[in-house]
Amino acid sequence: MLRLSNLKISLLGVAASLPLTVNAANCFSTEWKPYNGVYNDAWSTRSSLCTNGANGVNCNTDNTFCAVTAGNVVATWEGSDKNGMFAQCWDALNDAINQCVYSNKPGGDYEYNGNTWTVTVLAE
Repeated sequence: MLRLSNLKISLLGVAASLPLTVNAANCFSTEWKPYNGVYNDAWSTRSSLCTNGANGVNCNTDNTFCAVTAGNVVATWEGSDKNGMFAQCWDALNDAINQCVYSNKPGGDYEYNGNTWTVTVLAE
């Protein structure tokens, strides 16, 4: 028979083995109604911004800011070195889209190591 104290020990062991931190995006606070195709547009901006040399990505001359749009969604990156953008780009925008856009927020940003990735859904 499993005793309560054994159950507590088992649960504590499971909790201790879980990761201590979860990467979180900073979501914008306004709620909105998604338009038809918003999720496809969001994933499209992620794919373009995070692919080196992708069409439609516009960067400033010193490569410290880049942006791309798809439909009514804008994805941007800001940092000191464009090469640093690609290392975490896929994960950063994945977190912003999943945690913010899929939670009926009009976007959010993700900061890591001096870089900021932002996804914004503009009003339709």
